[in-house]
Order: sequence, then structure tokens, then C-alpha cells
Amino acid sequence: MVSLGERLVLKGFLISTWVPSSERLWFKFEVPLGEIDIEKVVRELTSIYGKVRVESNRRKKTYKISIPVLREAAKRLERIRNKYFDWLKEYCIVIQKIEATTFYRNIYLLPADNLREFMKNWEKLEKTIESINKLIEREVTSKSYEKTINVLEKLGLSNAAEELRRKRIETIKASMLNKLGSSDESGWIIPKPRIRLDRLHLRLDDVADMVEDPTTRRKVQEILERQYKEQIEQIMVSIRDQIKEIVRKAVESKKLEALMNARKEILNIAKKADSLGLTGIAETARTIADKIVKVQKETLSEEIVDEAFQSARLII
Repeated sequence: MVSLGERLVLKGFLISTWVPSSERLWFKFEVPLGEIDIEKVVRELTSIYGKVRVESNRRKKTYKISIPVLREAAKRLERIRNKYFDWLKEYCIVIQKIEATTFYRNIYLLPADNLREFMKNWEKLEKTIESINKLIEREVTSKSYEKTINVLEKLGLSNAAEELRRKRIETIKASMLNKLGSSDESGWIIPKPRIRLDRLHLRLDDVADMVEDPTTRRKVQEILERQYKEQIEQIMVSIRDQIKEIVRKAVESKKLEALMNARKEILNIAKKADSLGLTGIAETARTIADKIVKVQKETLSEEIVDEAFQSARLII
């Protein structure tokens, strides 16, 4: 545990990030139950795209129909998004999960040593999304897009057809404006991914520069120190819990391969912890990894991780 008398400086950044989902490239619309031949609609649209989603809402008495009108762009966006979150796992440690009713978002801790490689991949993500937007511009003028509009009109779904036309016009207009240096995310255009980096360094000199009164400055410094140490304790708890979860899954599987994979994951955490300046956590992680190598799979238990953390006195 970090006591109030200690001074531990973490070398890293807190990262909060958002990357658009491929779900935004599906065309979705609702129609009242009983007003259309839903089987015919699905059959016609499936002949174009091979995949159509239909959900019935009994409370609203509607069908919700989803069509992958920008199929290739959606596939590319999904691939780069998955790859990006793989990069986050490779370079960062998850320290907090923020959950809402329909989504969750992680807060990541990025060791300073990994910042250069991480930003290279961030730039790669931004460039890929730019290229996907160019693909979208081509797809909205494709034969399959126009055919979908015609099929919807033929089936009596004129509002949905008109919505597709409107989004095509907005997309082409936004694409032209973007080429002229403006920033427009109308129509089907994918918005830029967002990232926020917060320093973990606590600079008390900054307080001295802002506050002249010694008594006030001392109180502010005490509050900042306490908040900083609480943050460090939260990070240490999060890392410990991740290691315990890795071991728990390996225990449940009762497979040697899972055991070796668990060791690899724990050593990766140790490397990141070292880079952050959390040498105690890093040493504890390596202790657990060593125990995994020595123990037989039939005698492996979750007590291994508890024993290691207790011996390192890092149970918070």
C-alpha cells in the first residue's frame, strides 16, 4: 500500500479514447407491424447484401430493419477498430471501466516508454479512417446503393428510400468540403477518433507558482498529494485484480496451454508496471509467473496470487 508519507512518481499517462463503430455504417429504419410483407423485404434486401437484420418491437408495434449498405467500409472500420483495441491492450493497462446501460468505456494507463509507439499507431488509425471515408464516397454512388433505393421504393418504403438519397447527398457534399480543408461529418462520413491524454506527473512547483500565500499553498499541496496517492492506490488495486482474474481463468481451464498463456500475460503486466515505475507490483507479478512455472497444473490454485501479493505486502 502507498502510505501518505511516501513519494511515488508514476511515469505515464491516463488515456480516455473513443473510436467510431462499424454499426454506424448500417442503414436502420422502422416500419409498422402488419403494413408490409416483412419476408419479402428481407428476401429482396438479402439478395443484394447477403445479410439483413430484423427486430420486432411489440411495444412500439414496429419492425426495425438494418441493412449493411456500406458493407466494405463497415468491414474495414471493424478491422481497424479491433486492431486499435489490441494496440491498447499491448501498450496500456486498464485501470477503470466506466459502464452505462448500452456501452462501457475503459480508462487506460500508458507507460511513458510506450508513448512513441502508441502515437504511431494512433496516426495509423487516423489515416485508415480517412481512407475509409474515401471508400464510403465511392460506395454511396455504387450500383448496389442505388439498387437498394429502388427496391425500397418498389416495396412501398419510400421514406426509407428518401433517407438513403439524403444521406448520399450529404456524404458527397461533406467529402467535397473536407477536400477543401473544412471539417464536415455529415451523411455517412465517419467522425475522427478522439483521445485524451492526462499526465500522471504531480508538479508541486506549479502550485507554488500559482499560490503566494504559504498557508493556502500548503493546504493545496496536501490535497493534491492525497488525491495523487489515492489514484496510485486505485491503479495498484486494478493491476492486482487483473492478475487475479488471469490466474482464476487459468485455474478453471485446467489446461497447461492456458497456464502458459497466463504466465505470458502476467509477465507483460510486469513489464508495463516496471515502465510506469511500479517496481513493487512488477516484482510481485514476476513472482507469480515464476510460481506458475514451478507448480503442476493439478495443484494450481488462486491462492498462488494471494500468497504472492501478501508476501509483497501489496494487498490494499
